[in-house]
Amino acid sequence: MESGESSEVQSISRELIKPIATSLTASLILLGSAALLVSPFGHPIMLLPQFVAAVILVGCLFILPFHLARLCLDRKRIESARVLLWVVFLILFLVPSLIFSQKIRIEGMRAIPESASPILKALREYQGKYGRWPMSLESLTPEYMAVVPATGIGAYPRFSYSVSDIHGELSEDPWTLWVDTPQRFLNFDCMIYLPSENYPDYFLGGYTEPIGKWVYIHE
Repeated sequence: MESGESSEVQSISRELIKPIATSLTASLILLGSAALLVSPFGHPIMLLPQFVAAVILVGCLFILPFHLARLCLDRKRIESARVLLWVVFLILFLVPSLIFSQKIRIEGMRAIPESASPILKALREYQGKYGRWPMSLESLTPEYMAVVPATGIGAYPRFSYSVSDIHGELSEDPWTLWVDTPQRFLNFDCMIYLPSENYPDYFLGGYTEPIGKWVYIHE
């Protein structure tokens, strides 16, 4: 009797180990890629784990009701129970990891305002000397900066600048400084700075999240 119970416990343990270990590994990859994405060594390919995790979760949502119904009505209950174990653990691990990876990503965006400080200083000095704003960031070199600095985030390395109202919404600002920070294909998230530092809650097609004196625009 005891031997039978022990064998059953071992069988259950084996059934649990694989989905738990796989889900945990996927979560660690997700969090690690989010941290690397916003590091100086980041690359857009590091967004791939987030995309894969989102696809897996969508698949889980489709699979879940089918196997719940099958568990109640079908004879192949053991097979459905195994599938449901995977679904439950993937959801339990991946949902919090996706949420936390987004927090890591947003926190990493704080490197952008810090890296932009020399640019903002140079822009004001240029305007003070010439009475107008430069037409490009390159106009600031080498008089005010040796080179235009990078953002500090490898995946989104370049600052963009315009003296025109390119979006049709910047009525009180003579120029705009921004960094494109897409999260996926055909996504237009960005970090943006306006000299007035006056940002609405909804701007350029997305809601804004303050990060220092900049805002992150979620498309």
